[in-house]
Amino acid sequence: MDAVLQEGIITLHAAVQKAIEALPKNSTPRERIEVGIHAHMAALLGQGDYIRANAREFERAPRAIQKRNLALRQNYAAYWRKLFDEAKAAGQIRDDVDLRLLRLFILGALHWSVDWYDPKKQPISQLADSLFKYFYYGVAAKHDEKRD
Repeated sequence: MDAVLQEGIITLHAAVQKAIEALPKNSTPRERIEVGIHAHMAALLGQGDYIRANAREFERAPRAIQKRNLALRQNYAAYWRKLFDEAKAAGQIRDDVDLRLLRLFILGALHWSVDWYDPKKQPISQLADSLFKYFYYGVAAKHDEKRD
């Protein structure tokens, strides 16, 4: 189980990092986040059982195995934290957004897709595009804090 969980998070992190590094050097933080979400979903739902096992089984693993895998998961989280920090610094994420909570929300939503995703309903790329748009642009028809 230890090896499976390690391979899963290493493969996932590498897929996301490779996709983002393939972008032009002048890509925006928003573009890097979008590509990261697409790469995460493609790896999670399309690249094999190790990644899915990591998403599903980490919480059920014995505590000793969790501890050994935690550093790898924290490295992946730190990678996303940097992406969100860059977007916030560029004014592409509001100043009042708690980036830790945002990261947990986004990665949690992406990981849970292994339980409900049905490839017969839509391709992974279309799902990733929708999730990115919901995250980045919101779902409100028109946002008015005074009326909400």
